[in-house]
Parts: sequence; structure tokens; C-alpha cells
Amino acid sequence: MHYDVIVNAEIKQDVFKPGNDTVAEKLLSTIFGSSTKVISEGTLSSGKDGRITLLFRSTNNRENEISFSRSEPDLISFRRGETMFQDPVTVFLEEGKRHRCISKDANGERVEFTTRTDLLENRLLKSGKMTIEYSIEVCGVRVEYTSMKLSVVHDKSKE
Repeated sequence: MHYDVIVNAEIKQDVFKPGNDTVAEKLLSTIFGSSTKVISEGTLSSGKDGRITLLFRSTNNRENEISFSRSEPDLISFRRGETMFQDPVTVFLEEGKRHRCISKDANGERVEFTTRTDLLENRLLKSGKMTIEYSIEVCGVRVEYTSMKLSVVHDKSKE
């Protein structure tokens, strides 16, 4: 299976900086978070091993990849083109669970972080929709919170 698709994504991110200890600082951090709507061409494909992959580009033309096994749709890998790290980062997301990940920061130094997924509704194959809410923690401190709603439709203009 290989389909050309149109991806509609609503992405909200709050980035927390060290020292955001007071209620006012946390509120300002939330207010200054980003909210993005993306409409992008992409592909939805299935490999012989049953792995489903959705590729699409974000507003700055960086590629994003969401992948999961048909037999385990509640555990996804998400390779983000937009990150605070040096290179694209692959995070693993599973509702109610934490996963350790490793990347490099802007200076090339190794950074270990954890993802914690609050919500993962993967209805990509049934209704073309996916909702994800997760946090990234460094040394046990939340540094980013992301909420993403994806909607995927078959791109009939490519037929």
C-alpha cells in the first residue's frame, strides 16, 4: 500500500525554560508557546513487515515521520524535523508510558531525555486521524509539551 495524502496538522507546543518556578513564569511560558497549523502533501505507506509510515513536511519544510506496526498501533515512533536539538530526533510514544531517548544538542553534546505520553489515539488506518499529547523531560524536568492533531485524506489530485 502506498498513498499520496494531504495531511492537516494542528500542533501546539509549550517550551519551558529552566527557572520557570513561579506560577507567573509558568503562565508566561504557556502564553508564549507556539501554535501551528500545517497543510502538507505526504505519503502513507505500508511495508511488507506490516510497518505503517506517514511522511509529511512541516511549515519550515522539514520532514516528519510517524511510524508504527500494524500489530502494535499504540506504540509509535515519531521522527521530528523540528526540534531544539541539532538533528532530527526520533521519539517513542505510548500512552501512559515513558520512553528514554538519546540525541545531540546544538553543540553536538549527547543529551538523554524522556518522553511521557499522556494521550495517544491512533485511528490513522480506520478514520485517518491521530491525536498525540506528550512531554519531553530532561533530568526529570519537563522542558516541552506537545499536542498534535493529525487528519489525513487521500490526495485524489495525484491520480
